[in-house]
Amino acid sequence: MAHFISKSPIKVHLPSDEEEYILIKPRLSHADRAYVQDQIYEVDVDVPGSQALSDETLDRPAKVKVHMSEATGALLERGVVGWQLWEEGAERTEENKIPFDKALVAQADPENELWDAVLQELLRRNPTLLEQKVNKRTKTGS
Repeated sequence: MAHFISKSPIKVHLPSDEEEYILIKPRLSHADRAYVQDQIYEVDVDVPGSQALSDETLDRPAKVKVHMSEATGALLERGVVGWQLWEEGAERTEENKIPFDKALVAQADPENELWDAVLQELLRRNPTLLEQKVNKRTKTGS
């Protein structure tokens, strides 16, 4: 396994149309993963009143809320880096190409096969992304 992530984007296209594609990162960076996970997981340590965090408080089970509805948008936002797409139903000319705009990623049609293929490929390339890891603080000097 490489020590660093390649910067060469990966083309995702449908088998029936190699001319139209979406470019994705080969793998998400630490910052990208943290952003996506921050959108998905909400961890709440139950601290009654104004009690400060202590070893006792940290030993209590944390409540973890999972917001899967946020996962898709965050993953596409961080994973998509370009595309070659044309206006639907229009002739495939330079004038009808849709210029890449990160803001348009949020408007991706969830029923579109190409966008679905992009999501599947991002998840395949980042298999541990959706695993929730909770690190427990260890006591020293015991």
